[in-house]
Amino acid sequence: MFTAEYGLDSFAPSPDGSQIAVAVRTATPTVDIWLIEADGSNPRKVVDCAPDGCGGLAWSPDGRLLAYELRERGGLPSRVWLYDLDTGETAPVFQDRQVLGYAPTWSPDGSRLAFYDASVEGIRVLDLDSGAVAVIPSLMGEVGSFAPDGAQMVYADIRRVGRQFVPELWLADLSADGGLAPLLEDGQDDQGSAWSPDGGLIALGRHNLEEGAAGVATGRQLVLYDVASGALRPVTNDPAYNNTRFVWDPTGGWLLIQRYRLTEQFASPEIWVYDVAGGVLRQIAESGIDGGWLP
Repeated sequence: MFTAEYGLDSFAPSPDGSQIAVAVRTATPTVDIWLIEADGSNPRKVVDCAPDGCGGLAWSPDGRLLAYELRERGGLPSRVWLYDLDTGETAPVFQDRQVLGYAPTWSPDGSRLAFYDASVEGIRVLDLDSGAVAVIPSLMGEVGSFAPDGAQMVYADIRRVGRQFVPELWLADLSADGGLAPLLEDGQDDQGSAWSPDGGLIALGRHNLEEGAAGVATGRQLVLYDVASGALRPVTNDPAYNNTRFVWDPTGGWLLIQRYRLTEQFASPEIWVYDVAGGVLRQIAESGIDGGWLP
């Protein structure tokens, strides 16, 4: 059974669920990348990141490539690298050291790789077939969620409302003649989007602007956006909870949610799941972060 004496930085299950990539902390500031079988057996280090550190792991949908952040010592901005599981070789996505990035994210069809580059204040989206790169302007510092076919991305940017600056969801068309447009006509304080595997729904976290203006401390609530009709379906309505990090299961029938109880000073993050068809929300872990699904 695999154990990490100094803890983990991050982890990511492979698309087929057979193994897990883990970023393992060492006694030094180094964080290396290991692979283990899903049952914890056969641990092996595959990327020695010394003297730097690695994290932000993301598998390509076909399971052949592992994208990750290489974080240089001294607090320098990270770059995105790829590890090839067939050859065992690893290399930066861009040889140009001026191209920075973190939070690598694959499109579900594997055609595109996106990451956030603070040097251009935007999301870089690389088309792996053509090599073309698009930059989606955003000040949020995070990558959005791809549509299942990789042709669109829903993401958050910042807009001004009175004296406040709040997140707003936008939709980027990644085709050659595409454009950018707000996702919602009447957006609130919205972010944390996750596109369902069938493309029909987008999960998002919403904080009501009127409540915020009134000084009411409430958590961000889970809302489902119907892509075809534009209708919004509120799922949670508990001001004591902040709902974040929405992850769809491969079938699109379940949604994993990370929740924080705001009424407790030292509350642990909780893991809940939502049955989309049945409309049932239930807790599955009292303390946990960064939950994910295995096929």
